[in-house]
Amino acid sequence: MPELPDPPLAWEDLSAVDRRALTEMLVDKIIIERHPSKIDKDGKRHYLIRAIPYQDPEQEAERLKAVHQARVKIVPRA
Repeated sequence: MPELPDPPLAWEDLSAVDRRALTEMLVDKIIIERHPSKIDKDGKRHYLIRAIPYQDPEQEAERLKAVHQARVKIVPRA
């Protein structure tokens, strides 16, 4: 297995265009929303940033189906 560079150091070496392209490959969407309760002493509000990973629709459907099957127990009628 090849030795991979330290990710934070490799990230620093990328251009802004390359960083954006890599982020778009890995992240489906980014959600920025107000923190429900955090406000600084000077009145500045805090925000939450969530990155939703890219999910292949077919893989996600299979995953949800497997989760559903694991949670639902089918009992035949007697």
